[in-house]
Parts: sequence; C-alpha cells; structure tokens
Amino acid sequence: MKIVIAFTIIALSFAKPLSVNAQVIGGEYDKLAKLYEEGKFESCLLKADNYTYKEENARDAEPYLYMAMCFLELSKSGDPDIQADYANGVKEAVKNAQKFVKKDKEDLLYTKNLDFIKQLKQIVYDDTKKLFDSKNYSKAAVSAKSYNGLNRTEDPFVLHFIGTCYFLSNNLSGGLKANEDAKIAFKAQQKSKSIKYDKIFNPLAVDSFLKLSEYYIGQDNIKSAQAELQLGKELFPDNGYITMQLKMVETSLTKH
Repeated sequence: MKIVIAFTIIALSFAKPLSVNAQVIGGEYDKLAKLYEEGKFESCLLKADNYTYKEENARDAEPYLYMAMCFLELSKSGDPDIQADYANGVKEAVKNAQKFVKKDKEDLLYTKNLDFIKQLKQIVYDDTKKLFDSKNYSKAAVSAKSYNGLNRTEDPFVLHFIGTCYFLSNNLSGGLKANEDAKIAFKAQQKSKSIKYDKIFNPLAVDSFLKLSEYYIGQDNIKSAQAELQLGKELFPDNGYITMQLKMVETSLTKH
C-alpha cells in the first residue's frame, strides 16, 4: 500500500497542471490557444486581431472567437487599469462573436463552443430584459437584434419580440414587418413540426405575446389581441399567463 501511495505522489508531481482557461474547442490556432491558456488575454487579443488583417487568415472564424473570449475575460479583470482600458469589453465581445458566427458558415466551431456563446447570450438577454422591463422599448429592440446575431439562424421568437418592441415604441411599420416575418417563420416551423425554443430567451418570448396583446387592447383592436394570444397559446400551450389573458380577451369579445 505504501508503495502504491508513493508512486501516486510521484506521478502527480510530474503531471501537467490543468489549465484554468479553456481555449477554443476544435481550434487550429495553437499560438492563440497557448496565450489564452496562460491567461495572457491582452496578448492573445492583439495577436488574434492581427490575424484578421492577414490575407491568408481573413476568412477564418477562429480569431474572432478568440477576440470575443479575450474581451470578455478582460472586462472581468480586477485590475483598475485594465477595467478602464476595456470598459466596453462586453460590447466588443458580443460584436466579435457575431463576426465569428457569420464567418463560421459550415459550423466548424460554433456548436463545439456553444457554452461560451450561451454565456454571451445570457449577458445580452439580461440587458434586453432590463431595458424591456424599464419600458425602454427602442433600445430593447436593438439589444434583441444583438442577441439574434449570436444565433446561427434568425430566431422567430426573438424577431417577434423585436416587433413587439417596435409597436410599443410607436414604430408601426417596423412592428408590422417584424411581426409578419415572425409569423411566417412560426407557420413553417409548425408545419414541419420543428419549433425550436431558446431556454434563455423563453421568458421574454412569452412576455412578447402578452405585451403585444395588451397593446392591441389599448388600441381597441380586440381581434388582433385575440389572434396574438391564440398563436402564443399554440406555441406555449402550458403557459398560464397566456391562457388566462386569452380567456379574458375572448370573454370581452363575447360581451361585445
């Protein structure tokens, strides 16, 4: 037993320490991976940025992903000087992640690195919800567009939410366009039985149907409010708030 324990201790003493910072999964840029693993985020960021200007690397998505990851890490630094230099680190992380998504057309890295994308989506979602709850609907729409930019394909639930924000900020033409596009996408998904729900965005997706129905009620357009809630009921059949509001609207129609 003593021999086994002694051997284990020796083996552990020579083992390579686990990296705290996980590099891009499935990546091919070893120099960037090493810098990131060593926590040299600023150096990694600058090197990744340089790659994007080289003709032979211009079409690659990976450098943009590293830039996004580095910006996010630098934004979390406890160093006041770094905090000052990267005050817009989160915004830059999202912007570069969106560029990454656009360039990763064949999904060579997106799905493999979905955990990082979800981190950013949660940050953008929290900002969008805060703006929406404070009734800053025009900025909430912009934030939601940023969220959709982190998806490989446009999410009709997010698009519907954007349309609702447009209506609530009196951008009627924008609201009608986004709402109609969302409904076309919903019908296509329903027909093919391929409705995709984003767990992060679901709460605001539900709020979108509730708020838009309230908007129509305020416009004395009860039938449009009913249509929105009926669609919401089809998409979220177990949601009690949509069910309750639909019953209230249908009761109001019956009385009229």
